[in-house]
Amino acid sequence: MKLVITLARYGGLRCPSEIQALEWCDIDWDKGRIKVKSPKTEHHGKSHRVIPLFPELIPLLREAHDSAEDKAGFVITKYRNKNANLRTQFKRILTQAGITPWERLFQNLRTSRQNELADEYPMHVVIEWMGNSELVALKHYLKVKESHFREATRAKTSAVGDESVPKSTPQVEAAKSTEEQEPHEGKALTSETVADTGLTKGQKVPPRGVEPLFSG
Repeated sequence: MKLVITLARYGGLRCPSEIQALEWCDIDWDKGRIKVKSPKTEHHGKSHRVIPLFPELIPLLREAHDSAEDKAGFVITKYRNKNANLRTQFKRILTQAGITPWERLFQNLRTSRQNELADEYPMHVVIEWMGNSELVALKHYLKVKESHFREATRAKTSAVGDESVPKSTPQVEAAKSTEEQEPHEGKALTSETVADTGLTKGQKVPPRGVEPLFSG
């Protein structure tokens, strides 16, 4: 389940279809790329996409690969039964860790990743990696976060002769001291959280996704 959660959260893979379809031969360790087979988009003429082998994925994938009996088979071997409910299992893990489960457990992990990537890469790159259209991304995935407002209102230093514009304003500094999070912005699961003993209760990380606040 650690690897399932990590693939959804940091790989942006759909669960269960894309995660269960992932095979070891789909991972190019040398080039740092992963071929993601996507049954959901296959009927649109796009049977797969290629994503980076993100750094957050490497430790657990390496560990799983080293212990895999069939290194030519599927990456996820445990939850392949059609009756296996990954959502129920994930919810059980969260409850045991003292974390209140949020809505759309796996989809919101994927949403978190799309928002992170959108802050760093051009839109056409992000939608190619995530395997959705710009329309779908804008309607269902991308969110305006409080951090966007803070960044936009933070004045940049711009020297003009002997004068300069201050880096911030009193309003911005006040906003920092009483920082608020958006309703859907929470403490995203980190690779350390997932790779620890399931999920670590109360571990604090910067707000960056759409998962809710951890308790603790």
